[in-house]
Amino acid sequence: PIPVFTEQLETSLMRWVRSAELTCDRAALLVAQDRSVVMSMLMKLAGGCKSLDGQLSVDAFLEQARAYEEASNTPVGWYISNAESRQLSHPLPVMRAREIDQWSRSPEYRRLVGQMAGSTSTVLGH
Repeated sequence: PIPVFTEQLETSLMRWVRSAELTCDRAALLVAQDRSVVMSMLMKLAGGCKSLDGQLSVDAFLEQARAYEEASNTPVGWYISNAESRQLSHPLPVMRAREIDQWSRSPEYRRLVGQMAGSTSTVLGH
């Protein structure tokens, strides 16, 4: 019973760690307020070096994320995706980009940006 409990606990903790990374990505988007800046950073984390900077495409990266998600929607794809990411400390960069893309279009994001704009003008006396 203890090894099963330990494995479940570890799986839950790793899921929380990956979720915390997505929260950090959202914070980056709130600061930059430009999803292409955040996604460019994620591409570089995925292995894009500075010398390839002009060749990296945010649109192509998002297409890769959508293709990965589509493949993961099949039963076999879900199993492989789950097994692949289960022990990772960070979500796959393409999935992080997809999450940022989706969140950048959400009412929650627009509300937070609006609140930030309102509090900035109050602090600045406008």
